[in-house]
Amino acid sequence: MAVLVLLPALLIAGCLDGSESLPAGGESQGVPSVEAPQDSQTPVVQPSAEAPFRSKFYISAVRDMLVFNGKLYFIGSTRKEAATVYEYVDEKTPPKRVLRLGWGSENDFDSSSGDPRLKGKGMELNSLVEYGGVLYAAGETGLFKMKQDGSWEMLDTLVPPGARKEDGISIVRMKKFSGGVYAAATYGKDGSGPSGRTTFGLLKFTGDGWHEVYDTLSTGQDLAEYAGEVYLTGDGTLEKLVFEDGKAAVKSETATAPESLDVYFGIGRFGRVGSDGNAVYVCGDGKKVFRYAGGWTLAGQVGDSCEFFDKAGNTLYFGVQHGKYEKVPQSEVGLFKIEGGGIKQVASGEFVSPSAIIEYNGELIVGGHENYEGTGGIYKITGGKLQKIEYYEG
Repeated sequence: MAVLVLLPALLIAGCLDGSESLPAGGESQGVPSVEAPQDSQTPVVQPSAEAPFRSKFYISAVRDMLVFNGKLYFIGSTRKEAATVYEYVDEKTPPKRVLRLGWGSENDFDSSSGDPRLKGKGMELNSLVEYGGVLYAAGETGLFKMKQDGSWEMLDTLVPPGARKEDGISIVRMKKFSGGVYAAATYGKDGSGPSGRTTFGLLKFTGDGWHEVYDTLSTGQDLAEYAGEVYLTGDGTLEKLVFEDGKAAVKSETATAPESLDVYFGIGRFGRVGSDGNAVYVCGDGKKVFRYAGGWTLAGQVGDSCEFFDKAGNTLYFGVQHGKYEKVPQSEVGLFKIEGGGIKQVASGEFVSPSAIIEYNGELIVGGHENYEGTGGIYKITGGKLQKIEYYEG
C-alpha cells in the first residue's frame, strides 16, 4: 500500500512547477517503469538513462517584427513586467534573446538594480525601427539602440526641448515613414506639474535627439502615413497633421465620421490605424473597420478589437483578437487583409490574437499572443489556419 500511495504523490509533485519538458523523441519519460507480469504478452520498454530532456521555449506576447541586415527580429513583451528582443533563427531552432528587460540580474536592464533610469517605468517594448543603419527598440521603458558589437544602450537623455529629462519618454508606438521616424509618445513638460508623463505628442527622431512636432492631450494611440501625410488615432478621431517646411505640425484637421457610421464612441475607438496607399483604415474597440479617403465608408465588421495594421509585401494586414470576453465565430477573428477596399480573412486561429506580420524569405510570418498579458508565439499560415511553431531547448 505504501507504494500505491507514494506513486501518485510523486506524480503530483512533479507537475507542480508548471514546467513542460519533453525528451529528444518527444515522448514522456517522467513515469517510472513498472515490470509487467511474466505471463503478459505486452513488451516492456525501459527508458534510456541517456535520453536528454528538452524544456519548452516560451516566447512572450509578440508586439512588433522587423527585418534588419537580413535578419528577422521581433519583440516579445508581457506589457509591464518584462520585454525581450529576439532574433529569429529557423523553425527548429529557438530564437536568440538579444535584449532583455525585466526583474533580475539575468536581464540586460534589471528593474531591481536600483537604476534610476528605470524607476517607476514598466518593462515594456512595442516597436522596432531602423534608422541610419542602426536598429532601435522602443516602448514604455524608453528608447534602446543596438551597438555594432550586438550589445544595447539606453538613450535615456534624449528628450525634446522643454521636456523633463528626469521623466524620460514613454513611447506608445514608433514607425518609419517617408519623411523620417516618428513616435507617438507621452512625457512630462516643464511647468506641467510634478507628475510624470502628462503630455501626448508626436515626436520626430533625428538620431541625435527628438523634435516635438505636435502635442495634444487626446491622441497618440497609433500612427500611419497616407499620401505623404501623418495620421494619428486617438479620442474617437483620426487626426491628419499638416507640416510646414518639415519642421512642425502647424494645423490639425480632425476627421470625425458621421454618427450614422457609429464611429465616434470615446477613447480607444480608433486604437489602430494603417494605410494600403489608397486610403487610411482604422479599427478599435468597436468591432468595425472603417476606410477614410477624404470621406468615410465601412470596410467591414469583425468579431472583436483590432490588434494591429501593417504591410507585408504590398498588402495591408490586420489582426483581430480571438474574443476576449465572448465567444465569437472563427470567421470573425484571426488574420485579415484589405482587398478591394473591403476586408478578407486570411487565417483563423483559435485562442490566437495576431499582433504582427512580416514577409521573410518569401513567406509570411505572423507574431501573436494567446492572452493579452502573457505568452505568445510565432505562427505560419497552413491551410487557412495559424499554426504555432513550437520550440524546445536543452
